[in-house]
Amino acid sequence: MSELGYNLEDYGDHWRTSAVYRGGKNASALQIYKDSGVWIDYGGDNEFRKLSDLLNLSNYTGTFTLSSSQLSRERELISLEEKLFTEDSLRKLIPNYSFYMKKNISEATLRFFKGGVAMSGSLYGRFVFPIYKQNRVINGFSGRDVLNRDQAPKWKHFCNRRLWAYPFFIPDEDGNYLVDEKIRKSKEIVLMESIGDALSCFDNGVKNIGVTFGLDISKALLGYLLSLDADRIVLSTNNDNNKDGLNSGFCSAIKNYLILSQFFSTDKLFICLPTKNDFGDMNPADFSKWSSKKEKILGDKDQVEHVAKAAEKMIEKKQVPQKYRKIVCQIK
Repeated sequence: MSELGYNLEDYGDHWRTSAVYRGGKNASALQIYKDSGVWIDYGGDNEFRKLSDLLNLSNYTGTFTLSSSQLSRERELISLEEKLFTEDSLRKLIPNYSFYMKKNISEATLRFFKGGVAMSGSLYGRFVFPIYKQNRVINGFSGRDVLNRDQAPKWKHFCNRRLWAYPFFIPDEDGNYLVDEKIRKSKEIVLMESIGDALSCFDNGVKNIGVTFGLDISKALLGYLLSLDADRIVLSTNNDNNKDGLNSGFCSAIKNYLILSQFFSTDKLFICLPTKNDFGDMNPADFSKWSSKKEKILGDKDQVEHVAKAAEKMIEKKQVPQKYRKIVCQIK
């Protein structure tokens, strides 16, 4: 690979390099697994592929072989099956918006997100949101329980959410990707935990948004981030203290900051939690306060130092894994 122009950086079980075959310049965009050669281009199509595909793209003329264990690992990685659906599947959803309108989400916003209530199937009794890829293709559904069932989880996901990059490719009435356009025009993206947060943000004018579907950033979302030329990536996980005083949202933001610092310059990374528990709890006045808070953080030249100190404390308390200590030393 080195002979083909790939400058491989060692990351344990895999290498990272720029996507030389397409003229890429991001030194972390291409990830190649050592044991199988399976690779994924986070700045390209974000799909796992065989080593032979990369070699063909790179005009390699030699030969190579894989052991049976390597072949097994290769099959495991490239078998992350993705189920795809057309918009015809949305006909089964009932356009009853009362659940979210009681939460002060406008009908216009709910129509944009193209959700509806499922009256049958595994997502029965949930307000279901289709997860769009490009070209009006859907690769999953996420449903919020609207029946207030005691034993039912609040959110239930259908299909592999690790493959979701949302809500960037929801088409508007003209077929344009409004959220993606807002992000690319502003060169800023705000990352939050749930679709409920996204609805509230969108309804309050914050439309350059991304959903993590939990506390971790998936490879699909990372791939989207790497495709951007963003100046600001704002981590806005929940601001939630539990009975032990642990703010799991803040811990998650710190951990994701450290992970993203391996791909992006720290002067592009920021942490700005909601002014209340989450964006869904915030009213217009709260959003105004959060916006002012964000602007101050974006202008804080010492934010990296603040993050490093917070991370060190969390590592000592075992709230953040010890393996991140090395990254803290790198960013200080």
